[in-house]
Amino acid sequence: MLVVIAIIAILAGLLLPALAAGKARGLRLTCLNNLKQTSLGLRLWANDQGDMYPWSMGATNNGSADSLDWTDGLRYASNELANPKILFCPTDLKTKQPADSWANMEGDQNVSYFIGKYARLGQVQTTLLGDYNITGGGGGLDLAWSVFMGSSIDATFDKNLHQYQGNIAMGDGSVRQVKTGDLRNQISAEIGSGTTNVVFSLPRGVF
Repeated sequence: MLVVIAIIAILAGLLLPALAAGKARGLRLTCLNNLKQTSLGLRLWANDQGDMYPWSMGATNNGSADSLDWTDGLRYASNELANPKILFCPTDLKTKQPADSWANMEGDQNVSYFIGKYARLGQVQTTLLGDYNITGGGGGLDLAWSVFMGSSIDATFDKNLHQYQGNIAMGDGSVRQVKTGDLRNQISAEIGSGTTNVVFSLPRGVF
């Protein structure tokens, strides 16, 4: 009996890490899918707005740039995004919850993704969205890297969400999984393509 129990314990010890890894992969794929849907919805909105995203336009042009509520940058495209739950990464359950409606959605409570403040529709090198667990860029809620930084890009994914990795969506509609080194290369490439400043605006509530 003791031998059987020992064998079961050994098998459990071997299987549990594999099951945990499989669950993490599944959650990350769901996160990627959510980013894909969100980026497509935002691109549909931008197609009708001169290739500009809501946060890049003022109220006179149906944009959210003048709003004190960061979440309006996404809420204004609610018709195209359809479901507010796609703005939530399922790995983020320890700190946030998916919104039950657009009216009640708050960035610091229900949104798991940053927005690329200067993203432009169709630009391959533009970072449109990504997991918000990033540090660097001067800190605060708007992480910034400029053309004057040269090779000193310090963007880093922390251990939250996807264990020092993350997902990003690009201006051309593609999404991908990246590590910290890949993220830094992406920011450098974006600057190298002619963008003066790269700013990742992290989710927050009303100013």
